[in-house]
Amino acid sequence: MIEFIKKAPDGSLILMATFDNRSTRLNEEAKKYIEELGSKLIRKLHFRGNWVFLGTKGFTLPENFQREKTATVWVSKFNPLFGRSLTKQHRSNRAQSYGWCS
Repeated sequence: MIEFIKKAPDGSLILMATFDNRSTRLNEEAKKYIEELGSKLIRKLHFRGNWVFLGTKGFTLPENFQREKTATVWVSKFNPLFGRSLTKQHRSNRAQSYGWCS
């Protein structure tokens, strides 16, 4: 991944995402490069967390542009199974209605 970032030409948009096991294998050098692309959350990710990041190389995005999200911010908002207002039984019923459980 470090080589990919190094070789990306100036003017590149770099999209990164993790699922489930986040970036536990990222070493210090990789985290440093991701921070240089604009990440503010790479060192705050949790085990089994999700993270989406849009990095820029050679230019900057507008200050008000939201460039990264973690699961703690958006999973409960958009996933009907993990909404905080749902009880465990309600989530189970909803999962069955989607055919995700037998």
